[in-house]
Amino acid sequence: MIAKNVVRLQIRPNPDWQWELSARMAERGEFSESETKNYRNDLGFPVLGRGNLHAFPTWLRQVREKNGLDFDTGAADIRVGRKRAAAKLIVQSLES
Repeated sequence: MIAKNVVRLQIRPNPDWQWELSARMAERGEFSESETKNYRNDLGFPVLGRGNLHAFPTWLRQVREKNGLDFDTGAADIRVGRKRAAAKLIVQSLES
């Protein structure tokens, strides 16, 4: 089953495609952008923007507060290759 409300950030060390951020909220619409382009913003979310990937935790907090959303960061699917310590750091930054 696919979640009705979801935020997804994909990061890849690829010269042609560094990151993509997307969100979907049931019956409200979608948001998606990459480091080079804003593709869709039915939800009216602020754009993260090129060079601002470090600001993702702040962006996520703003989206939660302004839209009354509650993301279960404990259920987040965070993959950092075999670097489990890095995944834990990401979870901590999302929860702060």
